Amino acid sequence: MKTLSEIIRELSFLQLQIKLHIGSQDSCNGYGWYTVYYVDVLETIEFCDKCRRNKGVDYEDDYYPNYHQHSHRSELKSIFSGTFRNDSDLVEALSLLLKQKNIG
Repeated sequence: MKTLSEIIRELSFLQLQIKLHIGSQDSCNGYGWYTVYYVDVLETIEFCDKCRRNKGVDYEDDYYPNYHQHSHRSELKSIFSGTFRNDSDLVEALSLLLKQKNIG
């Protein structure tokens, strides 16, 4: 099984941004505190504002007489987020995401 750092590295090669926050949370029955992992994986989407507004797509190759200068923009879209009680569950969930992104 891959380590968390290997998975994060591979996700970054796919031009995804990963936010990982580690904190503490009280247990359900009051028996102590646990480490909790919060993860959010973001995809950067580049688009042309004019193409989205006029054609309904991120980019359109339009030719004469409808050509225009593209208006380049980018936005972040969350494609995965979750809260995990242990790092093995986090690694497993990110591994599944990595498999989906590599196949699809």
